[in-house]
Amino acid sequence: MKIVISTQVFENYGSHDWNGEGECPQYWKPKFGHIYIVSDIDVSKATDSSFWDKIYDLVEVRDNYFQEFIIDSDLVDAVDFDISNYCEHWEKPIEITAEMYADG
Repeated sequence: MKIVISTQVFENYGSHDWNGEGECPQYWKPKFGHIYIVSDIDVSKATDSSFWDKIYDLVEVRDNYFQEFIIDSDLVDAVDFDISNYCEHWEKPIEITAEMYADG
């Protein structure tokens, strides 16, 4: 099985003029997103909340300047997987390998 993850990226335009002191001005603008493909998933991983926590930690980013968060995920049998169902031919999905989410 594979997990296909879609994200949304926001950039804080308020941070462009921020001098680093006090609170960062907030003016979040949606920009783009990514498609992540997590391969070699079995049922035990797909149903394990700690596994999903690791995936979220690998994908999501939040700071004063930039945010990327998961907006959708789809568990797909590898036999039925067709990348064209998830992104355009010119897009390149980001692969997440077993080593990236392995315990250790």
